[in-house]
Amino acid sequence: MKRRDVLRAAAAGLSGLLASRPAPASTRKGILIGTGAAGGVYFPLGGALCRLFNLDSDRLGMRCSAETSPGSVTNIEALRDGEIDVGIVQSDVLADAIRGEGAFAAAGPMSNLRLVLAAHDEPFTIVARTDVGIVSSADLDGKRVNIGNIGSGHRVMMERLMRASGLTRAHFAATLELGPGAQVQALCQGRIDAIVYSVGHPNGLIQEAVRSCGGRLVPIVEERIREIVASHSEYESMSIPGGVYRENWADTPTFGTRAMVMTTTEVSAPAIRHLVQSVIENADEFRQLHLAFARLDPRRLAMRPDFATFHSGAEGYLRERGLLR
Repeated sequence: MKRRDVLRAAAAGLSGLLASRPAPASTRKGILIGTGAAGGVYFPLGGALCRLFNLDSDRLGMRCSAETSPGSVTNIEALRDGEIDVGIVQSDVLADAIRGEGAFAAAGPMSNLRLVLAAHDEPFTIVARTDVGIVSSADLDGKRVNIGNIGSGHRVMMERLMRASGLTRAHFAATLELGPGAQVQALCQGRIDAIVYSVGHPNGLIQEAVRSCGGRLVPIVEERIREIVASHSEYESMSIPGGVYRENWADTPTFGTRAMVMTTTEVSAPAIRHLVQSVIENADEFRQLHLAFARLDPRRLAMRPDFATFHSGAEGYLRERGLLR
């Protein structure tokens, strides 16, 4: 199945902001955003961006729409092929794409990627059933683990944790490659012992895994966190605050990324400028659209990682507002 068909199938049955049939970039008369799975934060982030963009879209003669996606890797590929105009991606996947590493080694560096805005933190999250004896990431050895769906950012992070821990798929009793919603169902049904997800918190799927399935957040071994952060500048040490989820009162140490709103040099400067302007000028409303956005003030939205470059439309507006150093 072609990637665009996967995107369309994922969007089937969803209404509102979803685009049902992406047109080629050369003929599109609007902005199409690739997001993520419906249960994650990328999906409401894409919806929030479009909602604000469309407040004054008549002036540009274009509308914004968003569609679901398997995740960060797929969004980068869709940007490369012109199937979407804007994609939401994890910062580690972005770094790989810019450098031509990891999943993008065969295709080579993608030099035309440009940053629109930085978004929320995404701690790498492990949830395990309480009856299987998993109290830290070291206990995953020998267990049934969902390692994440192909094309997702959390799959990339799980593979890096595995390498840092000296684990391969052969070390697990079973490995699944389920998407976010399906893995929670598998956890509740007892078909899997632990799931992984890179996501902003609080998150509805993690909430379900904890409340309905008796799940517990699993801390990552501190030594593994230090090793991963030291070898990958796109990661940083993070923690999931205690009390966000029931029965998980202590902070949970982990590592994580930031979500990045990306585009390419082929997308027009006026369209990207309008997107950035609509978010910055409506920042208070934007922060209220999801709890994961609560800390995203204009200066945080304008924070650029050292391996990425702003799109000219974004940079021009942000400099005018004094948000870039």
